[in-house]
Amino acid sequence: MRPNVPGRRFGPTPALVPALVAALIAAIGLTGCGTGVGPGSASAEGPLRIGLLLELSGPAASFGVPERDGAQILADEINREGGVRGRQLELSVYDTAGNTTRCARGASDLIRREQVVAIIGGTTGSCTLAAAPVAERNKIPMLAPNGTIQVTDPANSFFPWVFRSQVSDLETTKAMFDGAASAHSRLGLFFQQDAYGKDTADYVRNVLAQPTVTIAGEASAPLTVTDVASQATQLRNAAPDAVLLQLSSAKLGAAFTHAAQQVGLEAEQWVGNGIGTRAFVDAAGSSADGLHVMAVANPYDPGERLARLGALFAERGLRLEGFGEALAATAVVAIVEAIEQSPEMVGGQEIRDALERVCMDAPYTEGQLCFGPDDHDALDAAAIVEVVVRDGAFVTVDER
Repeated sequence: MRPNVPGRRFGPTPALVPALVAALIAAIGLTGCGTGVGPGSASAEGPLRIGLLLELSGPAASFGVPERDGAQILADEINREGGVRGRQLELSVYDTAGNTTRCARGASDLIRREQVVAIIGGTTGSCTLAAAPVAERNKIPMLAPNGTIQVTDPANSFFPWVFRSQVSDLETTKAMFDGAASAHSRLGLFFQQDAYGKDTADYVRNVLAQPTVTIAGEASAPLTVTDVASQATQLRNAAPDAVLLQLSSAKLGAAFTHAAQQVGLEAEQWVGNGIGTRAFVDAAGSSADGLHVMAVANPYDPGERLARLGALFAERGLRLEGFGEALAATAVVAIVEAIEQSPEMVGGQEIRDALERVCMDAPYTEGQLCFGPDDHDALDAAAIVEVVVRDGAFVTVDER
């Protein structure tokens, strides 16, 4: 872990919120550096621009809007405390609208027109994969707040330029499997029909499978469907003890829990971080009671670290909706830390190089935020918190 270095962080603490700002500063762990900024993607003067390439309209807007809010609220707080190396942070936002063509176009627009020094995005893995070649060509680092496995695959030519501020889907899928398999030997799979669903289902079948565990049945559905009673019936008839749900859509997740209740599927249900949001709990209602979620954030009962971000939201009359706020804010922290570590110049290449040296306590999740030359996943399994849905809220399980 990178040691704390005493000294000025964001400037004097406002008298209005001393405890909050002190906690925020401690979480970020920034150190004062030089103020010189050389040529590159950033101008030598004026604000430092970070691009937000997020889905603010479209199917994944329930993730993208909280991501935008998390990044903006933290940037505002940093600016209130004096900025970064004496310069203000400015966020340039591009709505991808759920269109991968817009992801690539948006990355180019943010780099060429807005002159950003780094990009946070996309909301989905497919968006990051579409935009990453643009970032690579222009030598601008991207921080992805999604768990899609391929995003940080070292085999990608753009690997040096893409980092992740989320837990990889490999980690959450393993946590789901281990949790279910610790008490059950017959598992069912229900997955969404896209790269995420198919890749993680394959991971369960081919990597995590154990001689003592049987995959009793499988079913899948497109992201857009609202009636999955036939799939729930198929799984009920396979008689699993527990069902793993490989889902990232709150609507599809709620459709499944309703269908399972309707057809009498009584098997325990386990799901990853993708539907760990208030939107899912509200849509699922009582049908989700007992569902195990391998989450990175509990907006109903945040831990000490996440509560710091929640306090910033509360100041503005807002609340945490899920995990997107924490992951985008974590990406901002990583970029700021990299800028602070850069010796003199502040451009895409310098930030990319410094990101591989960032290692600190994760600001808003459990565990550490650490990158390395061969590992661009900031968070690992230590960031995962098991929660169970009870009475319309997530309840944290102390021990898995």
